[in-house]
Amino acid sequence: MTFEQFLILSLIHRFRGERSASAVYHLLKGKRTAQTIQDGFLYQVHVYFQTLKSLTRQEWQALMEDLSRSGRWILNDGNRCLLTEEGLQALEAARSRFELPTGLDGWFYGRAAEKIWSRLSLLVQTASHLIAKQPRFLPVVRDDATLRWIKGYLKAVGRDREALAAGLYNELVALCSRFPEREATLLSNRLSGSGMAGKTIDQMAVLLSRPETETLLWFQSGLHRTAKVLTAKQSASSFPLLSRLAKDIDAGLTASSAKTYELLKKGLGVEDIARLRRLKTATVQDHIVEIAFCDPEFSIRPFVNESAERLVKQVLKRTRTRRLSAIKQALPADIDYFHIRLVLARMNDRDDVGSDA
Repeated sequence: MTFEQFLILSLIHRFRGERSASAVYHLLKGKRTAQTIQDGFLYQVHVYFQTLKSLTRQEWQALMEDLSRSGRWILNDGNRCLLTEEGLQALEAARSRFELPTGLDGWFYGRAAEKIWSRLSLLVQTASHLIAKQPRFLPVVRDDATLRWIKGYLKAVGRDREALAAGLYNELVALCSRFPEREATLLSNRLSGSGMAGKTIDQMAVLLSRPETETLLWFQSGLHRTAKVLTAKQSASSFPLLSRLAKDIDAGLTASSAKTYELLKKGLGVEDIARLRRLKTATVQDHIVEIAFCDPEFSIRPFVNESAERLVKQVLKRTRTRRLSAIKQALPADIDYFHIRLVLARMNDRDDVGSDA
């Protein structure tokens, strides 16, 4: 079994035979649809969101054909996919060979991590060449916006080159000391400097004697931890130089849902927001469900009363499923899918619905 197969089997198992294989593909690719967002949180797999965004449809189909061959590991039942007994045994055996990193948090920090890494890698390279008195070099990042941002950063910081380099080094050491050794090794070895090119993922995979995709996920895990630390409100006190890399970066909600949230805070209702933004009511409801998943402080009470919430929870405990159609059939007609989704968003998944362990 390859690591890619191990990852796919792990996620199919987490979906409990209630979703299609395409749900796994869209999750790994980072498809920002209401269904993918909902599935990610309901089945507690949102941390893997957009972790394999370069995976092509052809590569995916080849992986699935291999896994499904002769029904050995996977059975497809219409729009649902589940593991066979042999598949479960293979998955358990593979856990001694492969390891999924614990720092992944693709939904909340994936996009932020990408931007922070672009800035960090270019900043370190720039500082290294400045202290080497080599102002001309080929930047590791060619994006114009990032190049402009680094120029603005250097002007705002206003330190001499030696002080800047020393400060960045000390903060990076302190940051990496918080992470597992493998993640710290990946982050530090991928950085470039004067006379030193950062290693690629495939080079690091050879160095660590691990599969390339597993190495990529460990690297992303380190980046997600980095983004989580640097976007925290108190990060400036511990990392005055590095925290600036995340100054204008938002994590979590999609841009459209964030706009809906701002209007909700102003007291507008669902229909008002739909009319103002020229959106379908169902789209605004999707935004509200996303907000409920992402913000633990968000109250669902304006949309779901206590009685309806109690009934939904009772059905969830009795049926132990996340299939919305099955839940809806067991509820009164006046409780709709929007209500169910909001209650699910507010529940403690493992305590109230059941664990996959």
